Amino acid sequence: MDRLARGAVRRLPRAQWPTGQPPHLARTGRQPGRRWLLQRRLSHHRQCLDPSARHLVGLGSQLEIRGSRDEALALYEVAIDRDPEYAEAHYRAASWHMWTDARRTEAGLRRTLELDDGHAMAWSALGFLLGQREAWKRAGSCLTRAIRLGSAGALPHVYRGHHAWHRGRLRKAEAAYREGMQADPGNPHPLFALGDLFRHEARSAEARQAYEAALLLDPECGDAALRLGYLHDEEGRPREAAALLRRGLTLAPEHPWDAEVRERLRELEELGGSGLAAT
Repeated sequence: MDRLARGAVRRLPRAQWPTGQPPHLARTGRQPGRRWLLQRRLSHHRQCLDPSARHLVGLGSQLEIRGSRDEALALYEVAIDRDPEYAEAHYRAASWHMWTDARRTEAGLRRTLELDDGHAMAWSALGFLLGQREAWKRAGSCLTRAIRLGSAGALPHVYRGHHAWHRGRLRKAEAAYREGMQADPGNPHPLFALGDLFRHEARSAEARQAYEAALLLDPECGDAALRLGYLHDEEGRPREAAALLRRGLTLAPEHPWDAEVRERLRELEELGGSGLAAT
């Protein structure tokens, strides 16, 4: 394991040691014995000292959620070296490059699918990538495959909606977003995508409802906070806009809109004076 990957493992908070009870004790209410807990803890330590590819990918995912993207990628790459046949490691590494290196992303996704033809998230991501190139037929085939596999949740529906919108088929886009809401009711992505469509059509009240519903569903959704902030800005509510834009940046510190949002915040603070800056 290289130095960056070892540092990534050390920086993670210690995984919670299992304090739950083994099945035969859970029914009786008795506490597990010290020997059982010690065996579980030793197993955990062995995994940290010599982690499997699966464990490395899990640690990388945790780091990526916390914003340590470079260290996460290091772990994904170590996982691939450790087990070149582990499809999930290739998928995670490919997804890491999604916004910076389309060629590398596509190669990683295709390798994922060579190893696991039933990887719905890889089909979904490949469909999105092909749509970015306006290869609509191939993109549609990938998204249809992802939807049929079922385990990709809302995302292939959302990407299908994006592609329909890009081609001017707004009602098909709306239908696709609503299908995404049905496919994964706990995912805020189709809600704020629907809000974007309503905002595009100057249906501000419906857009606000969609963004607020997305934030209610997931208060940690930076995308929804940023979009609702921009909507408040457009409707002449600078104080509410600034608060939501700051919230969005806090929740999504590496958002692609980061520079644009910070610039708008500076403008709002200049317009509103020190009172707005302190909000």
